[in-house]
Amino acid sequence: MKRAKLRAGTVGVGRLGREHARVLAGLPDVQLAGVYDIQPDRGKAVALPLGAGQAESLEALIAACDLVTVASPTSTHYEIASRVLSAGKVCFVEKPICVQPADAARLVRLAAEKNLPLGVGQIERYNPAVRALMEQPVKPRFIEAHRLAGFTPRGTDVAVVYDLMIHDIDLVLYLVGQEPSHIHAAGASVISADLDICNARMEFPQGAVANLTASRISTFSMRKFRIFAERAYIALDLKEKSLEHYRLFDSAQQMTEAGVHGLGMPFGDRGQVLSLERREGDSEEMLKLELHDFVRAVQRGLEPPVDGRAGARALAVAEQVHRQAHDLLQRAHLA
Repeated sequence: MKRAKLRAGTVGVGRLGREHARVLAGLPDVQLAGVYDIQPDRGKAVALPLGAGQAESLEALIAACDLVTVASPTSTHYEIASRVLSAGKVCFVEKPICVQPADAARLVRLAAEKNLPLGVGQIERYNPAVRALMEQPVKPRFIEAHRLAGFTPRGTDVAVVYDLMIHDIDLVLYLVGQEPSHIHAAGASVISADLDICNARMEFPQGAVANLTASRISTFSMRKFRIFAERAYIALDLKEKSLEHYRLFDSAQQMTEAGVHGLGMPFGDRGQVLSLERREGDSEEMLKLELHDFVRAVQRGLEPPVDGRAGARALAVAEQVHRQAHDLLQRAHLA
């Protein structure tokens, strides 16, 4: 018996939401039921070429759908997602899940009460470099990340911590498997009313340390993520979607026995070998992979790969970073 397609819709079809609608319309097990945008003409312009329409209201879109993705401004996420879940419909929310951690916790509880999947759009989990890393996971001892971008008005309804750094916060929590025990953060407001650049140092209970920098006032773009582990160093270029994995072995034989087929270089004078494996980015669209996996999880009754709890954890850490950096900046202004 052929499985019925999920009726899906998107709320907010700006720069990212229009891509949600396009991807949903192209998934084999999905029918794009419509979109809803507070600018009806924009909604129609996105939906009509995809064979759908702009719903008359948010309630009308929710009623027409089994699954709703939320790509509206962050300040509206809680209200919209809670209405979707309260109506008994599956919800996928772009990062950050909400503005306030308390609201994120409420959404997680509501989804659990309704027994509904709640997904969060932490798209870097689908970066080919990150996926390659997960094939040979390591135990990080030190992580360093730089995420730099030029200034654009998009995203400035929240601080750079929530707009950009939260990607790396999510990856760090994912890789370390713990929440930080200590956070030290500082930043500056340069163009917008909130933090435009921020640095955060996170210390974890088992000794791992992460140092993250995010800026939306850079003259160039960078998305570098470096991991230092025992006898291993991994350099990820998330912009180029590539990975370099260095590992130290006691001998060439040990390297072969480990199943490493990359380049092996003599290291030191004790017969050790330094291996280098490179992985170049592929052409698969990250958003398509992300939404496809979410739809598949919904159809199979599984937890989404990045669920509401993961989104809430990343937001809670981001809120601590923002609060520390913002308070330090305020004290500097008063000095």
